[in-house]
Amino acid sequence: MPRSIRRIYDEQPHAKMWDTYLYLESEPTVLQLLTKRYEQRGEEKAQHLAYANATPFIFYVRQARECFHTSRTASLTVKPLVLYYGVMSLTKAYVLSLDPHYPDRTALLRHGLSTRKRKKLNYRFQNDDIKVQKEGLLPHALSLLNLRHGFEETYKVWECLGQLPQLYNVYRQIVPHQALHPVYVSPQDRFSADCETTLYIEESLLDHFHLGPEGFVRMLNRHNARHAKGTFVVKPDQNRNRYVALTWKHPECRHVSRSGEGFQNTMVLQDATGQFFLRLTTERRLHLPEIVYYFMLLFHLGMLARYETERWGRSCSRLAAMSASSFTNCCNRQNGISPTSC
Repeated sequence: MPRSIRRIYDEQPHAKMWDTYLYLESEPTVLQLLTKRYEQRGEEKAQHLAYANATPFIFYVRQARECFHTSRTASLTVKPLVLYYGVMSLTKAYVLSLDPHYPDRTALLRHGLSTRKRKKLNYRFQNDDIKVQKEGLLPHALSLLNLRHGFEETYKVWECLGQLPQLYNVYRQIVPHQALHPVYVSPQDRFSADCETTLYIEESLLDHFHLGPEGFVRMLNRHNARHAKGTFVVKPDQNRNRYVALTWKHPECRHVSRSGEGFQNTMVLQDATGQFFLRLTTERRLHLPEIVYYFMLLFHLGMLARYETERWGRSCSRLAAMSASSFTNCCNRQNGISPTSC
């Protein structure tokens, strides 16, 4: 099975992750990769195109790695810009691996996103807009992913933040609109030979969608990925207090933990710890891959740092002061000193 999600068990997972990109800076490896990709897309001169694109591909990856490494020590005043251009370089490498003619027109050199450059006096970050344009890098990447429902859509910042499971705990404390809900998944039974996974959802989720268990399962299955082999069914006689039991059946995978793509369903997301979340909306515009929301948010923060330097600088100063205060209080508590006695 394809593995799109790889877990890194290491004391320094970020460093280990970037180490895996080093093989994409080897010209023979890149030539082999690009030739295979182009042949799969039916390109007649796949090998010739691979030779032409190998060098830019390698430097896109190298630039992305350097941007991310630099961001770890960069000041908050420039960090969003550095991270955004790192994500943009990675996106260009991905696009080049699928489109050997990129960029064949100047419109593809644009970001593909826009946001208001000059903010209003009563500006609120979470209420600001991010617009996906018709042409540019991001919409071109979306088209290569066969995801056209995000085109020319306008997103609120809080909508993008809500679709990131990694930010779930922080998001629900700040934004009144809940976008995700945790789902409990039973661990794998090593003695079971069945290719199925049991998961429990709160009955309140059925009320949210105005559906019964069978209707909820049909709704979930409508959002399976095109290549998905697993399907959801109601697990009879397994309902617990306030919870409804479902089963994910897969012809090959004994448990979802062995699947490199989770449940292969756009309604279900997973964070870095393995916790699953259910999206609370069926809107296709909010079912984009997580990386797209990161791309949009980093673009927005980067433009904020670039065009609203004073506003962003003041925000960074406040964040630095808050972090220093929190660190001092933490140290005082560790040494038995009450902050009020200092």
